[in-house]
Amino acid sequence: MQKVASFWYTKPNNKKTLVGGGISQLEILCIKSWLDNRFEFNLYTYNLDDKIFNYFKNNFSNFKLQDANEIIKFEDMFSDDRGVGVAGFSDYFRFKMIYKTGITWVDLDMVCLNYFNIDSDYLFIKEKIKNGNEYYEQITTSMMKFPAGSEFGEYLITESEKLISNRKVIPWGIIGPEFLNKACIEKDLEQYALGYLEACQISYYEVEKFVLKNTNLDISQKCLHLYNEMWRGIGINKNNIYNKNSIYEKLKNKYRVYEILDDLNLKSTKNYLEILKILWKFSKIRVYVRNPKRILKTLTLRK
Repeated sequence: MQKVASFWYTKPNNKKTLVGGGISQLEILCIKSWLDNRFEFNLYTYNLDDKIFNYFKNNFSNFKLQDANEIIKFEDMFSDDRGVGVAGFSDYFRFKMIYKTGITWVDLDMVCLNYFNIDSDYLFIKEKIKNGNEYYEQITTSMMKFPAGSEFGEYLITESEKLISNRKVIPWGIIGPEFLNKACIEKDLEQYALGYLEACQISYYEVEKFVLKNTNLDISQKCLHLYNEMWRGIGINKNNIYNKNSIYEKLKNKYRVYEILDDLNLKSTKNYLEILKILWKFSKIRVYVRNPKRILKTLTLRK
């Protein structure tokens, strides 16, 4: 059975997750998608008593709950200066985990759409980057693999540690996608990267498409990166129930997320005001209301 692995840490008193558990519906969806597509999912965590993690452990033979201390001791954990402060440590953790085990890393916001072969020495994925009106592809950190004990893994760890420099708080992103992309170019490993359509067909700058209805999705692709950090940034609630025709709801129903929530007695929210706020934020009407001159310009062009 092919193996993937990820990491999660919930800080004490974190109120932005599910009541009674450390992760949201989005992370439950991602774990379940890999299990249903016949992968072994290894979750490394310092929260070994988490009831959701133990539910998976007790109900799915291909889910393995792993002690993160086996990779990095808890006392050596550090934070970054953005969001919940775990992203930078997670980047470093994945380099160390792959170097030790050779298991393919997947972010906990990466949904598996179909079974596919990851039995290769190296595996990376690309995402689509927007810079003004220009677009380009770049290797990102959300799914990756290299051989255990490899020279490349040692290089990533060594260069990361130079940037971390024994600090307990590091700048967000300094050992993230740009760092990995640069390393892959320097070591001539770009050839092992999947194109962005294979795992990141909806980009980070259009995350509203996951929760708004009737967005096209190519379900024949390998994976779908949901860009959890962008949801947090624009205030999309991962535990909300959205339109049944949205990508997020279709995937939750396909992988029976609501059955797991029922088993765990965890409730979803149905906040219509939040949904209206998302619709308003990304609507053309909002653009015209905030820029009334554009209405006149549009009407003039139509004459």
